[in-house]
Amino acid sequence: INDPVTTSISGLIQLESGQNISLTFRPAGTPGSFSASVTLPALDEVAEGVFVLRESGALPQVIPISLAVSPKSSAKAGGAEIFDFGVQQEVLNTISHATGGIDLSLQVPDVGRIASEVRYSYLYPWLILLAVTFLAIALWAEGRRTN
Repeated sequence: INDPVTTSISGLIQLESGQNISLTFRPAGTPGSFSASVTLPALDEVAEGVFVLRESGALPQVIPISLAVSPKSSAKAGGAEIFDFGVQQEVLNTISHATGGIDLSLQVPDVGRIASEVRYSYLYPWLILLAVTFLAIALWAEGRRTN
């Protein structure tokens, strides 16, 4: 089988607003592997567009994309995530106290406390009881047969 290895790739992000962002791919690692980095513009609303990938000697691949809102413009109190609404510490404390859990951000778990204990369930008392019961039934049945 003659399967040629791709030697060059180029990419372009075309947004519906008409903005074009080019990507420069560089060979990375094994033959046919490439990497690229891109700096996306700060967006106040979701941007739709296409990612056009061109390989040497092949038709371009057009991939629909959606770019999320810039975290700088919509970050909430809890951090840099777009839909981060912070941590409700009171609720977490209530749950951990009710269930016996711990807050891992405040303390390291005691592995000895949370490790399960080995509990052996001995069967020999039940087997002895069963044997004595069968012996009593056998002696009772033998006594009835001789009478």
